[in-house]
Amino acid sequence: MDARTLTIAGEIDPGVTPSSSWPIFSWIGQQVGNFQTLGVVAMVALLIAGIFTWVAGSGSDNSRQQTAGKWMVFLSIIGAVVIGAAPAIIKWASGQNPIG
Repeated sequence: MDARTLTIAGEIDPGVTPSSSWPIFSWIGQQVGNFQTLGVVAMVALLIAGIFTWVAGSGSDNSRQQTAGKWMVFLSIIGAVVIGAAPAIIKWASGQNPIG
């Protein structure tokens, strides 16, 4: 194989650039930010409900309720981390450098 014909995928430029001149793009960006904020608020509400369920289950010796509360706490924390990291994950998946 000739070294001149070998190219790295990162060096190929298809010449396609995103257009930010349409006014709907700024609106879509705002809506995504709103949904992200709403998601974090929902995860905090789920965390609080999970804590109360966990405490109520352990106080009444109800293992099913206690386990449900533990799962609610665990899933709310995981959900908040995923929602918070979503912009960096999208940048990483698209090949951009999310750090810096």
